[in-house]
Amino acid sequence: MAWFDLADIIGHVCITKCRKELLKAYLELNRVAGDVKKVVNETYTAVLIISDHGMKPMPDGTGDHTNYGFWSINKDIKWFKPRHATDFYHLIKKLLDI
Repeated sequence: MAWFDLADIIGHVCITKCRKELLKAYLELNRVAGDVKKVVNETYTAVLIISDHGMKPMPDGTGDHTNYGFWSINKDIKWFKPRHATDFYHLIKKLLDI
C-alpha cells in the first residue's frame, strides 16, 4: 500500500494556472502505476488505485475538492459503484481472503 499526495497538491496549485505541471504530475503517477504492474504477478496480485476526491477549478486558477473520485483495479470484479473510498473495505477483505 502506498499513498501519494502529488495529484492533490498540484491540483490545488495548478489546476488551471499551470496545466503543463498538472499533466507532468499525472504522467508521473501513471509511470509509477506502470512500474508497479511490471514487478507484481498480476495473477495473484490486485492493483487497486483510489482517489478520495476529484478537483474542480476555482476562479483564481487554483483547485478545490469535489465529491467525485477515481478508482481502477486490474481484476475483473462484479461490484457496485463506490461512493466513498471506505466503500472498498469489503472488496479488499475479499481479495485478501480474510
